Amino acid sequence: MIRNYLLIAYRNLVRNKTFSLLNIIGLAVGITAAITIGAFIIGELKVDAFQQEASNTYLLHWKEDLKGEGSRNVGLTTRQDAELLKGQLASVSDVINVRNIRSSVQVGDQKYSSDVLMAEKHFFQFFDFELLKGDPATALNDPSSVILTETLASKYFGSTDPIGQTLRLTGDFEVPLKVTGIIKNYPDSHMKISAIVPWEIKTTEGQLISQWYKLSVYTYIKSALPVDTRALEKEIEAVYAKADYELVKDHPRLISVADIYLQAGNFDFMDGFQFGSPSTIKTLGVIGLLTLLMACINFINASTAQSMKRAKEVGVRKSMGASSAQLRWQFLFEAVIIVALAWGMGATLSDIGKPLFAELTGRSIYISIWQEQSGIILLVSVFVFTALFSGLYPSLVMSSWSPVESLKGKLLKGKGSRTFRELLISFQFIVTVCLIAGSLLIYRQNQFMLNKDLGFDKEQVVVMRLSQNSAIFKQQQAFLQELATVPNVVAASAGMDALGNGYTNNSYYAVPEGGTVNESGVMSTYFTVDDKFSDVYNIDVTSGRFLDTKFASDSTGVVINETLAEGLGYDDPVGHTVKIWGDDSQPLHIVGVIKDFHFQSLHKQVQPALCILNRMNGWNIAARLSGNDYPATLDAIREKWESMESEAAFNYTFLDEDFARFYNDEQRLLSAINFFSILSILVACIGLYGLTSFMVQQRTKEIGIRKVLGASISGILVLLNRRLLVILGLSVLVATPVTFAAIDAWLSAFAYKAGISWWSFGAAGLLVASVIVLTVSVISLNAARRNPVRVLRYE
Repeated sequence: MIRNYLLIAYRNLVRNKTFSLLNIIGLAVGITAAITIGAFIIGELKVDAFQQEASNTYLLHWKEDLKGEGSRNVGLTTRQDAELLKGQLASVSDVINVRNIRSSVQVGDQKYSSDVLMAEKHFFQFFDFELLKGDPATALNDPSSVILTETLASKYFGSTDPIGQTLRLTGDFEVPLKVTGIIKNYPDSHMKISAIVPWEIKTTEGQLISQWYKLSVYTYIKSALPVDTRALEKEIEAVYAKADYELVKDHPRLISVADIYLQAGNFDFMDGFQFGSPSTIKTLGVIGLLTLLMACINFINASTAQSMKRAKEVGVRKSMGASSAQLRWQFLFEAVIIVALAWGMGATLSDIGKPLFAELTGRSIYISIWQEQSGIILLVSVFVFTALFSGLYPSLVMSSWSPVESLKGKLLKGKGSRTFRELLISFQFIVTVCLIAGSLLIYRQNQFMLNKDLGFDKEQVVVMRLSQNSAIFKQQQAFLQELATVPNVVAASAGMDALGNGYTNNSYYAVPEGGTVNESGVMSTYFTVDDKFSDVYNIDVTSGRFLDTKFASDSTGVVINETLAEGLGYDDPVGHTVKIWGDDSQPLHIVGVIKDFHFQSLHKQVQPALCILNRMNGWNIAARLSGNDYPATLDAIREKWESMESEAAFNYTFLDEDFARFYNDEQRLLSAINFFSILSILVACIGLYGLTSFMVQQRTKEIGIRKVLGASISGILVLLNRRLLVILGLSVLVATPVTFAAIDAWLSAFAYKAGISWWSFGAAGLLVASVIVLTVSVISLNAARRNPVRVLRYE
């Protein structure tokens, strides 16, 4: 019987080559999208899954009250947090500190920049990272050791065995190191690991580097067994209260390692980590499913449309004694054969297309669909779903036909069958309009974010970040004077802080006159800058003046933004004072008020901020450029840099690019939606081709009669397009509120938004209408041009 089914399926494939090819291509497109997105989602959900105790290993962080302005989660803790927790709680089995730093690395004569993770020596016992070379028990025992990833080891030493090789950290400190281990690449970890050094690492002068970061470390704790997280947080709070912990913020909170990647993306001060986007996962998941459904609907439409050609076959076979069940299995088997061919093509394309997907979305697919269990389950699930959804309905319909009606050819001419096909095609139109309108609205929001007035001018500003050990850091004023001689450098500023990072090195409660931190403190971000800061960034002073080193009193002066002025309750802040380091700190006099400026992404409201003068050299130099010859200007700056700096490489970023990185998730989402919108249009075109061909075939005689009666070719094309355009119009009416609700929910994550424009829905409808008219007209033109005499004679 199987052999017979195979033979019949083969004959039908060969007999209907065009429709078979369209069915296979259409299904392959949908299956490719479903498998690719499915593999991506599984990979995102499996980040940190290699950590065997991920569910009972936690990152300690603080939920910080912003005094009436809500709250924020702060990822950084202090070294004292870990010291207080060690051995204090029976439910806590281990505690570890890590801290990421950015450093220059010198290997021989070559200079690089790299992220470096400082970790306590039991790092490989606490976490389940695999060492490919070296002993995990002793790899971090030597303070002068370093562990590199496979990628970094290959970059630094090529094919040479890296174990025992030496390199130097030359950033904020000078440290010679010896490679003692090679760690496996872990793209599926929330930690971005390139190199690991011991917590006890010291500079050549013998200074313990970790002491510099004792107030800004990441603390992980591990429980012996999974525990009630909220109860453990209360226990930690009790330990701090008992120790009279002065640095306690508000409320200690725990987030499991299993949840960090997808749930900690909005935490403040989380450098050196990577995060996923739950909204992107949900959106792409829906798009993948809908694209597959559209491909399945194409198959159903094409199968039911083409089934008229097999009506007599059904009638004859039933007359000869074949049961409905036998015919049902035969037609389902034929559908499975087509789905299998499309599935093989789709799975192959998905595997080949991983680099393209990574380029479009900025996200890699971490699983192998052919080797890992989750990938195989995905492949089988997509195949079974597609086969059943695509093949079940046509097989049930065709096997249920009456043999008498089948032989008389009275099938599929009723209103019910046409209505069902139109419902299916309308679903495709709804999905396509939703995707196109959604991509237009996301693009509009992205453009709004990139072009919104931020309260300063981010264009033509180049930022150079310095290490404390560099010559330029030590001779900062001399370098600024050299920059002033470079043509097209309008102004240059040095400071501890620069715009484009999203945060600064200090933030605390600003307290007005007569107030206290607890009663009237306003959580504020502190910018430690020089007196050229406002000139470089073009920040407007709305009252008073900006800080100026010409005035000795400005060493205890401060400039605040409009939001902080409002929070402090000052109508005219200039001349008043504010405390910024606690109730017992020295009051600073306010010399000016600057216009509100966005130093964070537009997901957040403008935050209270203030500027104070540097008391030491800054870690950042920003320069405003003029003109359009950026390469020549940068080369001139590079020459000045290299004339003073022999160790640190010249690295820079443009400020507008730094701010654009705030919206990487949105840009990736837009790229993905655009790509799958194109796929949905392709799938819809394939479906339109099949449906239009069937429609023209059914109406050949009608077209001939209309031409005899004087109908023009254009009139016939309008006739054939009209019904589909009516369906599209109704589909746009359905798609509009669906898309509106989805985009409105997505926009709720932004404090500043472009809003939803109604023209996006009209533009999406017009685009789909153009595709319909073009597709239907091209296919129908041949039928409309045929000689009506020959058509009617044939009929």
